[in-house]
Amino acid sequence: MTAEAYATDQDKRDELYKVMKKAADNKALLASAIPATSKDEMESSTPMGLVKGHAYGITAVKRVAIEGSGLFNVFNKDKLSMIRLRNPWGGQEWNGRFSDGSEEWNRIDKASIEKIGLTKEDDGEFWMLFEDFCEHFTSLAICRVVNTSFMSLNKTWHECVVHSEWKSPHLAGGCINNKDTFLNNPQTVFDIRDEEDEALFSLMQKSGRGASG
Repeated sequence: MTAEAYATDQDKRDELYKVMKKAADNKALLASAIPATSKDEMESSTPMGLVKGHAYGITAVKRVAIEGSGLFNVFNKDKLSMIRLRNPWGGQEWNGRFSDGSEEWNRIDKASIEKIGLTKEDDGEFWMLFEDFCEHFTSLAICRVVNTSFMSLNKTWHECVVHSEWKSPHLAGGCINNKDTFLNNPQTVFDIRDEEDEALFSLMQKSGRGASG
């Protein structure tokens, strides 16, 4: 899916926001960037104050209530999907809607502002409407912290390890380009019982170093 699709498709944007909010709530590490297309573009700033070639940390993904704020006529919503980012180099910040000095914040009640921990400082951290984020940022990385500990009260993942091998040429079907034999590869069947559940896969080849010949 291209970045343009998320910027113009509300359904795709809502689905991406749901994924990112769930990841943030589960303490995943999120980062985004605007890749530079040439050496000359590295460290250059867009007209909106965003720096190309920087990895921005995503520090919050929240729905901000605007009840009684007078924004209904502007946004036609009771909550705004928002995201907070931080430029690790500090200083340079987003200067569009809901930037630190933006007048939009004057229309949000103080309780909502305090709840999200808004600070108007030149520290490299800033808020954006999620639709603006999708319009200006083109790369996103999500690093999930997988907690499988039996002793944890906040266990978020169940881990299963499957050992397999290609024992003979008949079980080595090759990659997907080999359509006639691909399905001969060893396979594992599993169920995802909850519609909200996710599955992560890690494929590793055991080291043969030190093994007796």
